[in-house]
Amino acid sequence: MGQRVRIATTQYEVGDDREANLLALLRWIDAAAATGADLVLFPEFANHPSAYRDQEHCWEVAVDPEGPWVGAIRERARQRGIWVAFNASTRGPRPAVYGQSYLIDRTGTVVATVRKKVLIGAENDFITRDDREPEVIATELGRIGFVTCMDGVLPETARTVALKGAQIVLDSLSSNARDEGALHVPTRAVENHVFMVSSCKSGPLVPLHWPAEMWRRVPMAEHLRHAPGESQIVHPSGRVLAKGGWRVEGIVYADIDPSEADDKHIPGEGDLLADRRPDLYGLLALPTESLPANVSPNTTAVEPFFAAALQTVCDPNPEYAVLRGLDVSEEAADRGARLIVLPELYPFLPGAVAADPARAAQVSREVLQRLTALAAAREVMVVTSLVEEEAGRYFHTVWLIGPSGELGRYRQVHLRQPDRAWATPGDRWVTVDTPLGRIGLLAGYDGLFLESARCLACLGADLIAYPACWRVEWEPRLALRERAAENHLTILAANRADSPVARGAIIATVPRFPVPWRGRLNPVEVAESSPALETFILQRVDPVASRNKQMVPKTDALRSRRVELHAPLVAPQPAPRP
Repeated sequence: MGQRVRIATTQYEVGDDREANLLALLRWIDAAAATGADLVLFPEFANHPSAYRDQEHCWEVAVDPEGPWVGAIRERARQRGIWVAFNASTRGPRPAVYGQSYLIDRTGTVVATVRKKVLIGAENDFITRDDREPEVIATELGRIGFVTCMDGVLPETARTVALKGAQIVLDSLSSNARDEGALHVPTRAVENHVFMVSSCKSGPLVPLHWPAEMWRRVPMAEHLRHAPGESQIVHPSGRVLAKGGWRVEGIVYADIDPSEADDKHIPGEGDLLADRRPDLYGLLALPTESLPANVSPNTTAVEPFFAAALQTVCDPNPEYAVLRGLDVSEEAADRGARLIVLPELYPFLPGAVAADPARAAQVSREVLQRLTALAAAREVMVVTSLVEEEAGRYFHTVWLIGPSGELGRYRQVHLRQPDRAWATPGDRWVTVDTPLGRIGLLAGYDGLFLESARCLACLGADLIAYPACWRVEWEPRLALRERAAENHLTILAANRADSPVARGAIIATVPRFPVPWRGRLNPVEVAESSPALETFILQRVDPVASRNKQMVPKTDALRSRRVELHAPLVAPQPAPRP
């Protein structure tokens, strides 16, 4: 165990009076220091709301990094002997303005400034985005990285600082999207196994007394213009250690041991960082304009259809397991499913494949024949995860079968530690153009790595068929939903009824953009079956909804990525930290 560090995070209203905002920030520093906090975090744009009349107004209300506004915070940090992290619109050479975060130590020294990489909406009209690769700052409190609001909605910045060794990631927010606190912040913690600390405003994002022409730039109902608060401190396990209330001012604390973020192992599975496959993530370094999704766009008109994600009960007799899977598939077809997804290695008991992969491959060939007959007879598509043998090697392979036979196959890229005894990893991503849209394929352990779905999104997948088995509790709770949200595509996850984590099969669907603002930045609707039962869920899927990634004007789930700033994503994987 390492040293204990007390972290504080705040939430309060930021108005258009810069001096009043400064006094409020100083009061919260005093409050945090009084309780023994080592570091206190403040919201994004703590000096002024992020809405402006014009560029000159933006520059005028921004702070001078060497001026008295920042100076007062430095002096209060020195007086109170506390680390302070805050974000403010900051002047560059006139008229440039940056969304800049400051890290100030106990002596009042600015030890780091970090600028926002990804801008949202109208910020693109006034704020200059950063061109520096995300950095990690070594401090007496631990290794600290930053994401700022939209930086954390897309997955790359948090992943980059995690790969650079961050233990604590600070996220200042100026947002009225509740899915940031409910989904994005805790997911960034658990998928990278870091402490995430967020600070979000509470109160109107734009002062209610501003003239009507200012409000016309914020096209949403008045009751939706408020920031929610809900600032939080999240453990690397995804457990929320402290969380502020809904639309109230306040400060919350948690005592943490930053060294707990160094162990990236998942018991019984592998390592969240060491098991990545950067040799296959080259798509993530390509400019958006040259991605396959743009070079060969999927423009085929596809009508919405019903798809089923199955949850099947295995049986000691593989034949019975096969028959049960066929029965549930038939029932799903009877109910109108045109695409049916079966769970990971569904005919086999846990450990059976490792015990005799040759036998599992033989059974798999027989199962494929029967599923192919079912697809032809019922004129449906079926996705199944089975064992493939080639030249004495075995693969965990996902097949996509249509009425005319095999349409595509994918060999699992990321292998769990137990599966490496029998399986050979695949070496490419697979999408298949079908009458139901462009379908991407994943399996099992792939789902724990954000790069998997991101690469399929870069290939233009409309939806992902995902034979799964829930072994890690945060995957069905957070990660699967996040993969659908951050890539704006549908995911159909079929689950084994004997999965170690008692959750059901899940289908996560996305709406067509644009959507009216309802307090969610990238909406996802989730349907889930009851755990442990032999059943399926049937959902209407709209493949075309996945093709427009523009969350709000000038902000896009793919085009807003800063591929030039995230070289660590595709760099050779370093050895895991001890």
